Amino acid sequence: LDERRYRILPHLAKKYDAIYVARITPFKRHELASQINLLRLVGDYSPAESEHFRHIMALLPHAAWKQRVASKHICREMNTARVGLCLSAEEGAMFVSAEYLLCGLPVVSTRNRGGRDTIFPSEFAMTVEDNPEAVANGVAEMIRRNVNPRQVRAAMLQEMQPQRAVFVDLINKIVGEDKEFGQRWPEVFIHKMGLRCRVPLHIRLRHGLK
Repeated sequence: LDERRYRILPHLAKKYDAIYVARITPFKRHELASQINLLRLVGDYSPAESEHFRHIMALLPHAAWKQRVASKHICREMNTARVGLCLSAEEGAMFVSAEYLLCGLPVVSTRNRGGRDTIFPSEFAMTVEDNPEAVANGVAEMIRRNVNPRQVRAAMLQEMQPQRAVFVDLINKIVGEDKEFGQRWPEVFIHKMGLRCRVPLHIRLRHGLK
C-alpha cells in the first residue's frame, strides 16, 4: 500500500461506530455486523449475486450503504467511522484491513485464514468470535478504549516496514545487490503493485507497463 493515500482527517465528524468496506458477496459475511447500530457499508455487488445483496440489505436496514467510492476518496469514508471491520473467514490480500489502520481506525476482526492478523498492531486490533453479538461487543470495546488515531497509524507504519524490507531484499536478490533500491522506493513503487486498482497511464509507461 502507498501509505500517503490514507490519512487521518480530524476535521471529519465520527458519524458511524463501524465501517465495512467490502464487496457484498457471501464470503465477506456482512450479516455479522447486524447488531451494530451506526454502521457504514461501502461496496459494490455482482448482478449474479443480486439475491444475496437484497438479503443483506434487508438484514441491515439501518446501515448507510454506498455502492462505490473512488479510491482517492476512500480515506474520507473511513475517517467518518470509529472502527474498521474485517469479517471474512478466509481471504488472501485484504488491503482494507491495513487501510483502516493507516486512517487511524482500530480494527475488529473475526478469526480467519489468509494472514491479515500477522501485521495487525496487537493493541489496536481485536479478534472476536464469528457471531453478531461478539462483533458488536468488540466494536463497543474498541470505542470505549478511545485510542489515539495517530498512535494507530504510527503502529501500522511500524508493522509495515519489516514487510517492505523483505520485499526490497527479494528484489535485490533478483536484480543484483542494488544498495540504492530502498532509497528509490518512491520512484519505483506502484500502489498495490497495480492489483485491483487503476494505475494511470503515465505511471504504467514510466515502469514499462502497457
